[in-house]
Amino acid sequence: MEGFIRGAATLIGSVAKGTGKAARGALGAAQDALDAAQSVERPADFGPAWGRSAPLAADADAPESLSILCGTWNLMGQLPSSHEALSEWLLAGCGPSEAPDVLALGLQELVRLHPAHCVTKAGGDFEREDEFDARVLQALSPRWKYVKVRSVGMIGLYLACFVKEGLEPHVYDVDADRVRTSTEGPLAGKKGAVAVSFAVRGSSFCFVNVHLPSGQERAEDRSAALRQIMGEAFQGLNLLGGERPRKLGFRRETRQTMADHSGAFVLGDFNFRLEISPSELPAKVGALSPQDCSPVLRAFDPSLTGEVDPALAHFAEGEVDFPPTYKYKVGTDSFDDARVPAWTDRIFYRGRGTALLHYGAHPGLRHSSDHRPVSGLFR
Repeated sequence: MEGFIRGAATLIGSVAKGTGKAARGALGAAQDALDAAQSVERPADFGPAWGRSAPLAADADAPESLSILCGTWNLMGQLPSSHEALSEWLLAGCGPSEAPDVLALGLQELVRLHPAHCVTKAGGDFEREDEFDARVLQALSPRWKYVKVRSVGMIGLYLACFVKEGLEPHVYDVDADRVRTSTEGPLAGKKGAVAVSFAVRGSSFCFVNVHLPSGQERAEDRSAALRQIMGEAFQGLNLLGGERPRKLGFRRETRQTMADHSGAFVLGDFNFRLEISPSELPAKVGALSPQDCSPVLRAFDPSLTGEVDPALAHFAEGEVDFPPTYKYKVGTDSFDDARVPAWTDRIFYRGRGTALLHYGAHPGLRHSSDHRPVSGLFR
């Protein structure tokens, strides 16, 4: 497998330079082979504790009301800085004596989106993912202890789901998936989604972490990618009718849609862009404060004025009353002149009786990335 990966990575070098249809086809075949390979998965994610497909008898008739914290953060190719107080993000909206029952944390760009990583990191970067998990658990301890239910990675995308210690015996029907969107051509996997679903005490949940195409001019590509993600995640067939093969930890059976879950959550870097150019802004971007620019810019973001992508038509979002989450100069509260500020990082949800308790960005976590992390607390 190592020799195969090295060969595929060499092919990527030529693809990235725009050479030959044959090289692009070979790269696609290499990615398909890796996607079917068991060796790119993390064996520790598939312990016997998660093998049950039905609830315990005591849980089946009495679903419990659980609190769920969803978080999303584009990390710009690195782990969170040691200067960050992660508890601000992980416990957002909770009282001083409270913590979420379920944590679903989605990262984008945990590694740089270098073309070679489309093969060498096809299943994620295990070392960085483990380090991130350790930092999360450390930030919550010793008061709160959690057990990881499942995680899944794809190049820079990573989704990790945890439950409070004591809930793990009640977890069942665990599944995961990844969707490599076709909008990135031969570098499929650079954008797309990773997803996890599971049930706890009679309630089922689905979490999808997305990273959509970037660029002012790529609105149609973002819509196409989101449509593919929502149509293929956890399903046995792709949108063209082709089979999506099963593999270790990925059932890919068309037996349940997102709408069938007690709660479904789509979070991540949607790369929504404002319909305005830097020259139309009332001041140079770098001179705008996050608070001052928000009222001016909101009118230019279709996603904030009711024009929700059709793929999210049945999902809700909390009020976006926080400043733009992108693009900042790292370590500061100043916007980068290279981009028009935008609300790229979002969380959407649906579910019978699912209530949003808190939704916000975290400006204090400024030392790691040009994005601000976002969290949503639900019950």
